[in-house]
Amino acid sequence: MGETPMLATPSAATRSRASIDIATLTSSDTHGFEQKLDGIRVWVRYDGGTTPMTITGRNGTDLSDKFPELGFGPEGGATNDPWGQPWPKGPFWFDGEIVSDEGFQVANTRSKAPVNRAHQGARDHPCRFVAFDVPAYASLPYTARRQILFTELAPENIVLDASDDVTPMDFIERLRADGAEGVIAKRFTSLYEFGARSKSWVKFKNLHRITCIGVGYNAGTGAREEFGALNLALFNNDHSAVINIGTVGTGFSDKDLVEMKTLLDAGKHPIVEIECLNITNPGRQLRFPVYRGIRADVTIADCVESQLDTIPTC
Repeated sequence: MGETPMLATPSAATRSRASIDIATLTSSDTHGFEQKLDGIRVWVRYDGGTTPMTITGRNGTDLSDKFPELGFGPEGGATNDPWGQPWPKGPFWFDGEIVSDEGFQVANTRSKAPVNRAHQGARDHPCRFVAFDVPAYASLPYTARRQILFTELAPENIVLDASDDVTPMDFIERLRADGAEGVIAKRFTSLYEFGARSKSWVKFKNLHRITCIGVGYNAGTGAREEFGALNLALFNNDHSAVINIGTVGTGFSDKDLVEMKTLLDAGKHPIVEIECLNITNPGRQLRFPVYRGIRADVTIADCVESQLDTIPTC
């Protein structure tokens, strides 16, 4: 089996290629549509017997002891299952995301916190796991894997799908109205491609998020005198140079400001998630950026200029 999950291709993978038209996909009867979740991508796996349940992040990080509220009990059973349904007895292997109704940063903070603080967070700000695939059945098409998924889990655990009585465009518009991050179109015949950023899965974002490097900060005014804005950078596509893409001063809590200043003053370069509306042309600077948190589940190699290729220019 592969060691990393399958990833979706952005609707516009390069500047030289036109965006994939979501209207074309929704009218072709070739794709299923799922909500793009704003959480931490993980594999949840149980191999049977007395082996422990494992929760593994996208970059291979072991998160098994960070989310006790998910109710993963011995042999796949659960004594405090938040959905009111026991986990399958095992073995099983699910691909999905750990999410919080309070936003991405809650689950992300828990993933990088010490165990004692993570467990306190479980009591104060519980998360849940949403499964959307079964990698153990990688050689089966998407439709067959989804059938297995719905058979093995209670429907409450599954991300909302477009159904027979809801057209794909209605589903997409409902997600937009609800403020969801976006939608992923998955080809019905697609197999599960470990480690691939596959064209069989295409993601369409309502807002645009990129992973950047924090490289310094500027002074501010008033209460923000010591930290006004975070300076952002990306590697160019062959990692031979670092390019400036602007600054972000919005979205920080007081705690975030202290954490960011401490890291930068210590000479560290945090990997951060930034949300923006579009980018300037020329210059490729982020417009209306908002800080969304430190990313503990990706590496600095992910912070490349090609991410800007999927963002509209103005």
